Amino acid sequence: MNGTVYVIDAFAETLDEKALVAINDLGPAGETWTLASFSYANGRLWMHTMKEVICIGTH
Repeated sequence: MNGTVYVIDAFAETLDEKALVAINDLGPAGETWTLASFSYANGRLWMHTMKEVICIGTH
């Protein structure tokens, strides 16, 4: 799988080029880190691969 992730400011007043925060290439087909969506809960960002669950946030 391959593709591009667009990060957009959810609080932008207008959905235009200024609302675009980042553009990230997922990498070559078959070499991506994960194909799963990220999740946000309780101030933490959660993601997973086939082998592990990862959390980014503070205690």
